[in-house]
Amino acid sequence: MSGKTIGGDLIGSKKERTVQTKQLLVRGHLLQWEDVIIQISNISLITSTNLDPPGFPVWAAIAVLVGLVLLKPIWYVGLIALAVGGFSIYLWYTKCEEMKSHKYLNILLNSGFTYSVLFSDEAFLDKVMRVFANIFEDGAGPNTNYYIDINNSTISNNASVVKNELR
Repeated sequence: MSGKTIGGDLIGSKKERTVQTKQLLVRGHLLQWEDVIIQISNISLITSTNLDPPGFPVWAAIAVLVGLVLLKPIWYVGLIALAVGGFSIYLWYTKCEEMKSHKYLNILLNSGFTYSVLFSDEAFLDKVMRVFANIFEDGAGPNTNYYIDINNSTISNNASVVKNELR
C-alpha cells in the first residue's frame, strides 16, 4: 500500500496525523494502510469533516488596489500589479472550490491519537462511513474483509481481492 503522512494539525499537535493513501484495508479486527495497523476495538470515534479553506490572500487584494491606483501614472507597473494580484486571487478561488469536494475521515483512537484520511469524493466517504458503522454494529470477526480503494472509489468485501492485495 502506498500513501503519505503529512505533519500534525495546525496547532502542531503530534497526536494528529493527516494521511493521504490510495486504500484502506479492514481484515478481521484490524484496519490497515501503508505502515499503520490499528485494532478496530481501539477506535473510539469515526467522523467526517470538511477541509479548512485557505485564507484569503490579503496581499493580492492590496496588489490589485495598488495596480488600479498606478494605472494612470505608471500604467505598466499598475498592469503588472493588477495581473499578479488578480492571478493570485484566481488561484485562491480555484483552490477553495477544489477543497469543497474533499473531506477528512477522522479516526479517533482510545489513546487520544487521531488519524485523518483525505477523501476527494464525499459520496464515497459516506459509503465508507456506513461500512464502519456496520463493522461497529455487527462486530469485526475473523472473516471481516473490506478493501476500500480511495483512488477509484470502490469498496470490496471479497476475501480473494483482499488476500491478493496483501501479497
